[in-house]
Amino acid sequence: LAYCNYRCSFCPTNQIDMPKGRMPDELYYSLISQLSDYRGTIRLYLRNEPLIDKRLVHFAELAWRLTRATVVIQTNGSLLTEANARELSRY
Repeated sequence: LAYCNYRCSFCPTNQIDMPKGRMPDELYYSLISQLSDYRGTIRLYLRNEPLIDKRLVHFAELAWRLTRATVVIQTNGSLLTEANARELSRY
């Protein structure tokens, strides 16, 4: 989901005109399936707050299970709870 719930002075995310929307599930599945031998890093965000997207845990689990990559999620922490932190830390 291309959206952030903060307006940090150092971040251009909410200061530039950027289309808001979410990647279709089918596109994500296609991209992850093409990365089955990838050993780098997959970051599940780009100029957004990843915890806004309710699919994040599912997407992290798929990336972890279907690739050889390290899954990274960076958040401003405003939506982080103990429950979702435990769940995401598995991946």
